[in-house]
Amino acid sequence: MTREHRVSRRVLLGAACARALAVSARVFPSSPFQRRLESRRRWDRALALVRRAEARLEPWRIAAEGDPDETLFARRLGAFYRALKRLLRTPAPDLRCLALKLDLAIDHEVAELTGGKACLIALRRDARRLAR
Repeated sequence: MTREHRVSRRVLLGAACARALAVSARVFPSSPFQRRLESRRRWDRALALVRRAEARLEPWRIAAEGDPDETLFARRLGAFYRALKRLLRTPAPDLRCLALKLDLAIDHEVAELTGGKACLIALRRDARRLAR
């Protein structure tokens, strides 16, 4: 027994509209609100990485008994600086975040780090963008 497959006009029109929407989503940029929301999400993820890496360094900041494991400390410090540089290169979504970036750049002497110049250029870009 063969079954006849009939497509209603409503189903056909719905499929055509869905395809048009999918194509337009790729052609047209997202709304300014969506871009700000994504920018904030990227910032929050990068800041969380810095905070986590900073917390992993805390045992060495507290006066510990005996010599700390230098290899482990070096790895954790490297992870912290990688996270810090990532955060500083992430666009600041607002002036408060830019102020935090400036504080971190000064406190950790980012200009002296490998890749520090790119971080400072990102700071300048943020300041100009947010000043508009």
